[in-house]
Order: sequence, then structure tokens, then C-alpha cells
Amino acid sequence: NWKKGLDRLIPALALVKQTHLVIAGNDEENYTRVVYDLAKKHGVRDRISVVGYVTGHDKTALLTHATMLVLPSYSENFGNVVLEAMAAGCPVAVSPAVGLAAIVREKEAGIVVDGDPSSLGASLSQVIRDQDKLNEMGKNGQAVARERIDCQRIAAEMTLVYENILTKRYTH
Repeated sequence: NWKKGLDRLIPALALVKQTHLVIAGNDEENYTRVVYDLAKKHGVRDRISVVGYVTGHDKTALLTHATMLVLPSYSENFGNVVLEAMAAGCPVAVSPAVGLAAIVREKEAGIVVDGDPSSLGASLSQVIRDQDKLNEMGKNGQAVARERIDCQRIAAEMTLVYENILTKRYTH
């Protein structure tokens, strides 16, 4: 989807040498053609693979073996894939427009970087050269994911939400 910021990431890839970009997800808007055109224009077509919708073990394997998940979105309410990546120990790079950006920054689970291709490319190039930092960010992300995905905690929060809704409905 255009809002994921691939028009930012593909030009940035030209600045990030010796990397391969794997793009996963639905293509309901027939955006793959645009992606390949951009990749060709920026000389990185041979370093991009579009794999389509990925679930289950395949998704986990992609995230577990990735150097980093990059989501330079223009708009992202939450960013489920960011939390999934962190759960897999995969460091993340997100734009400030991703809902989890503040947590990524605060917990040092990755980097928050402006979507401008030159800034994005420079930041990615710098961070992927530091394997120790990547490992640390991956571990930090896993800790965040464990906190956020705890089923009992989520159930308790949802119970409070429903109780507040019911209380407001019946007190007015």
C-alpha cells in the first residue's frame, strides 16, 4: 500500500549497500508494479523481492531471519507488524507516523527515523553495520512484546474498557 512508505524506502535502499529488501503483505491496490518501477529507477531492482501475503511460520521465519523490519509509513495507527517483529527479536526502523514509534524509541527496540530517503538510508546504513546494537535492540523489542502481548494483561485492560462503557451508558 502506498501509505507504507515504500516510495521512501526504495530510494533509501540505494544508500544501504549489500542488503536485500523483502516486501511482504497484501497488494490489494496493485502496487507491486509501482514498487518494481521505483526499484528500477533507483538501480536496486535486483535487491528487492515481493513475496505477497505471509502468515504463520513463514512470517515468523521472515522476521526471525531479517536484519531489521523497516516501516517508514506515512500513517500507521498502531503497526501490528512492528510488535510481531519485536516479538521475533527483530530490530525495527519506523517513521514517527507509526503508532508504536514512541515505544520503539523509549525502549530502544529500534530506531525512529524521518521518512526522507537520504535520512532513512543513512540511518539504516549506520545501524546495520553494528551487529551488537542490532542484537541489543532485538532483545529490547522482545521484552516489550512480552509485556504488550501478555494475554492476562490484555484481558484485564479490555474488561476495564467494557466496564467503563457500561458504567457511562447506565449513569447518563
